[in-house]
Amino acid sequence: MKKRGLIILGAGATLLLISFGIAFTVLPIFDSSAFNNEILAMDLLDGMFDVITDESLVYPGDSTVFTFSSQGDGVPLLWGLQIVDFQDGDTAKIHISNIFGDTFVDVTSDDIFIFDMFMVQKADTFNFNIENMGTRPLTFIMMFSEDPENSDALSDPNSELMRIVTPLAISGILLLVGIAVILVGGTISIIDWKKERDSPRYYS
Repeated sequence: MKKRGLIILGAGATLLLISFGIAFTVLPIFDSSAFNNEILAMDLLDGMFDVITDESLVYPGDSTVFTFSSQGDGVPLLWGLQIVDFQDGDTAKIHISNIFGDTFVDVTSDDIFIFDMFMVQKADTFNFNIENMGTRPLTFIMMFSEDPENSDALSDPNSELMRIVTPLAISGILLLVGIAVILVGGTISIIDWKKERDSPRYYS
């Protein structure tokens, strides 16, 4: 039996292993010794945000307010919320308004992270009201970045963010190529096997 299909399968599997190896290397989230529900977004996205707040403890049914003053006109405002030491069932309600009472965001999240963006038409002060909708005390951290497209984290190839994003992009490409190669190898193996079964002298 021809081994070309098996060789191609092996090459695809090798690409997958390399892809996973790169991901495990650059992301501490995969390291059980480093990840105990305490990895902070600021550690993974260092330099991406202009302002990162201190931790704020909020009891069930209570809320806290984070304030951010935007200085730009017609620029996007990227904001993020993290629940520290997240557990299943933790839920936060986020209500964003300005000093005039205009509502920009009103959303509920049950994830460890939530990131969103809205346009700032003119310099304004925004109130981020975070309500604990869960059944236990929660600790929140908020992050803000005005005009993130011009952030140094995206333009500087040596920033912590790019040091994570670039290897992960390579890992993703290798993963897709590896899967494609495995599919090709599997198809060739099946074709060769059928030919050998139907024609015993095919390889003579």
